[in-house]
Amino acid sequence: YEWLGKQARQSAHALAWCDVGVLSMVDYLNVRKRFDPVLSARIAYTGLELGEPIAKVAREQLRDARDRILVSDIEEPGLALSIPDRFDVVSIRHVLNHCRYYEVPLQNAFELLRPGGKVFVNLHMKCSDDRDILEARTMPGVPGEYIENVYEFSRLLRYFSSLFAVESVEEIDSVHDRRNKPNQILIGVKPGYTDRIRPEIITVRSPWLTRARGMLQRRWAWWG
Repeated sequence: YEWLGKQARQSAHALAWCDVGVLSMVDYLNVRKRFDPVLSARIAYTGLELGEPIAKVAREQLRDARDRILVSDIEEPGLALSIPDRFDVVSIRHVLNHCRYYEVPLQNAFELLRPGGKVFVNLHMKCSDDRDILEARTMPGVPGEYIENVYEFSRLLRYFSSLFAVESVEEIDSVHDRRNKPNQILIGVKPGYTDRIRPEIITVRSPWLTRARGMLQRRWAWWG
């Protein structure tokens, strides 16, 4: 949330945020409540939800006329072709473990991002050290299969880093059913220069050799 606020202040335009899997709008509402109205208005929200029933409930909680919930499947190849907008940040929170696998969702996130945009992937189950653990089962009253995968860390990170410049991998703990549940967050940046940063906040530093040469040239000119 602090990163979103900082980027919204620095961006030349409203920060475009795509949230995959709205999760009862937890992140959206936290952001809208956390920031003052002026800063909050500089964050334009798009939520992607798999089914219309959840999307309909989520739309009732939207607080800005520009915000929207779209019914879209992050596992659909070529998803970005059906969404004309591009985003400064994509968050995939507690979703990737429930996908059939991770390549298509991460590729879609890459295509939805602008150059220089950032992706946050929150895995609600820590990766495995040695192998994928792919599980699917039925649940009473739920159509289709319920997927709860655990991915091999090194393989996932290799694919993630083939798309994004890896900024960090964070580990946090959460409590679920009175049990400590380790989470991992992968943070990456889509390569390329973003023109949405205000030029006045960019500091360009020359290599030390260039600076030293310039200083010597100025001193030589002064002595001459």
